[in-house]
Amino acid sequence: MNDDRLLRVALFGESLLNMVSLYEAERVVAIAQEVPERTFSIGARLNFPLPGLARSRFGIDVKSDTPEMLIG
Repeated sequence: MNDDRLLRVALFGESLLNMVSLYEAERVVAIAQEVPERTFSIGARLNFPLPGLARSRFGIDVKSDTPEMLIG
């Protein structure tokens, strides 16, 4: 989701948001920190290397990105 306004509508509208990039995850964390008393339902689309298959261009690449920020 490229628009912070739409991201806020999804989060505060109690949608389940699946993040597809670390950039998007950083924006979600920043919004969530504005209201620490609130809980949001979020997911993360991760991209794992699978033997014999071409690498997907979708999701957070667990080999080259740093998805540790998604945990916790």
